Amino acid sequence: MKSSAFNVLPARGALVKVAVIVEDEIDIGELLRQHITPVAERVLVARTCAEARARMAVDPVQLAVLDLNLPDGDGMDLCRDLRRQNPQALIILLTARTEESARLRGFDEGADDYLCKPFSVRELMARIAVLVRRSTRIDQETPRCEPLVIRDLILSPELRTVTRGGQQIDMTPREFDLLWFLARHVDRVYSREQLLAAVWGARFEGFDHTVNAHINRVRSKLDPDRTGTPYIATVWGSGYRFVTHPTLGAAAP
Repeated sequence: MKSSAFNVLPARGALVKVAVIVEDEIDIGELLRQHITPVAERVLVARTCAEARARMAVDPVQLAVLDLNLPDGDGMDLCRDLRRQNPQALIILLTARTEESARLRGFDEGADDYLCKPFSVRELMARIAVLVRRSTRIDQETPRCEPLVIRDLILSPELRTVTRGGQQIDMTPREFDLLWFLARHVDRVYSREQLLAAVWGARFEGFDHTVNAHINRVRSKLDPDRTGTPYIATVWGSGYRFVTHPTLGAAAP
């Protein structure tokens, strides 16, 4: 692993209240703790799934850096549990698993980002910076926005909630940001690169399938049975668009 004492986050004090590092290698866990401490009021370090769950049960975690190969279980399960516990948490996975299927499963379980070992601490801190700044910017901007009502959906940026037919739909922070962006620009086609720039704020290596995975998750949550016209249509060779009228999305898969 490449290490660097350089911290890309500005010295503005703590940006999150509680961060958790789940890493069974003591040296790596301590290195991450040193770098993340300046941006969090509290940094918790756990070496096992059981220890992490015990800590998360007491403290509402806002930022999590999770290893996947843990002595007593799979960090993917921990990621899923944390996402259910706190839909607004920012989650980054660290793992030696480089295969595409592992990355896609990580996004399916609710991760915001995925970094393969060996990794650069500087790059990890850059990715944390992007997640934190994006979350902060959305929180600052959205209270001034009115809810959007499109078809049978209601999107509330202030509450960061999505309801369909009166039923609330759980969304991760990134899923909500993606849906909110597309819904604010209805019927306009955006490429994957444009969505990365608009929603994620920057592009890092490893983001190739991030948009696809998040689009699929949002689609499945909005219409689990795939019985109706999709809310987000694929425009082949171009990208994606939010469909305002059911007839406009009839040709989408």
